[in-house]
Amino acid sequence: MCSCDPTLPSFTPPLTTTPPIATTPPNGGAPPKTTRPRKSSPGLKLTTLRRVGTRVTVGGTVSSKASGTVTVRYRVKSRGRTRTLTKRVKIRRKAFKTVLALSPTFAAARVATVSVAYAGDADTAGQTRTATVRTRA
Repeated sequence: MCSCDPTLPSFTPPLTTTPPIATTPPNGGAPPKTTRPRKSSPGLKLTTLRRVGTRVTVGGTVSSKASGTVTVRYRVKSRGRTRTLTKRVKIRRKAFKTVLALSPTFAAARVATVSVAYAGDADTAGQTRTATVRTRA
């Protein structure tokens, strides 16, 4: 028999297939978790907090990885309302320092809360420090 004769039936060997093996991923089919690198601490510290008359000096340090600005907030309660004085200060040589000039409303308050906040950046986490300033009667 010649395989080139079109009148003869052609012979095709049977296909042998193996059934697919069902495997489950080690995490149960969930997509792989992406781990972000942990952000480092900015090491925010208040080193100077002094009020003399209508001026408040606020200073502190941060770690060498922290860059940008810190936000200084001076809060007082006056006539039942909380009033806030806010100032943004640049970080220079791992430190910051500013002098807040208080208006008569802020200067009249005997107790104030100062908070310094670092918002964070690509490799450094955010952090806030708070302190209370009291003036003598």
